[in-house]
Amino acid sequence: QVLAVPELEPGVRAAMADADIAVRTAAISALPEMPIAAPAKVELLSGDRDVFGDGTVRILSAPGHTPGHQVLLLDLAKAGVVVLSGDLYHTRENFKAHRVPLFNVSRADTLASFDRIDTIVKNRKARFVIQHDDGDFAALPKFPAYLD
Repeated sequence: QVLAVPELEPGVRAAMADADIAVRTAAISALPEMPIAAPAKVELLSGDRDVFGDGTVRILSAPGHTPGHQVLLLDLAKAGVVVLSGDLYHTRENFKAHRVPLFNVSRADTLASFDRIDTIVKNRKARFVIQHDDGDFAALPKFPAYLD
């Protein structure tokens, strides 16, 4: 989440879209009672990022929910390609109907992101996990189990 990224434990590395800096700044100024921890090391991203340079973990730009919204693509050895939706969709029904979430900064950007990410999911034959959908979340392995 945009608000939480810089408040991670000191020494933790995180990545955040540079386009979300203004959103975060406005939100923090509107919530003066919000505690601010020491900042983590935050790398600002613009566009997509191949985290390890081998295609196994990719941060994909999907603006609309926020100017710098991102989804995560994982290419796992056994589970195959998995795409985590972030806030692109909030329910499986929204995904099926291409409904734009209420908390959204740009309908046009969201619709373009729907098309882009849907194409990637289809072309890569990926498992698409809608993180706010109870059914999708329940279908994931429970800790300490994991997808590999």
